[in-house]
Amino acid sequence: MRAPGVEFIAENGGGMGGRPREEGELIMVEIVLVVRKPGGSEEVDYWLKFNVPQVPCVGDYISIQRPDKPPPYGEDMIVRHVWWRLSHPETEAILREN
Repeated sequence: MRAPGVEFIAENGGGMGGRPREEGELIMVEIVLVVRKPGGSEEVDYWLKFNVPQVPCVGDYISIQRPDKPPPYGEDMIVRHVWWRLSHPETEAILREN
């Protein structure tokens, strides 16, 4: 059986604030894991938010352990898409003058 499609939306913010990083400090990125219904469907089955040290890449395997399932039973997925959703305070294009 094919694993459900997983897509990540990396949202700016989530630990990527304006303060400088302390030496040895791990900066986390907030991602939204979007799980599509099995069989190549575009329909969203569910989504979950996580703070992770880096955005997963296409082809990565993800295992999620929830409290209602004893280990090693959980949800195993393969990352199919990564979608970056960024925001910027400027409404105008910024052009470099020569």
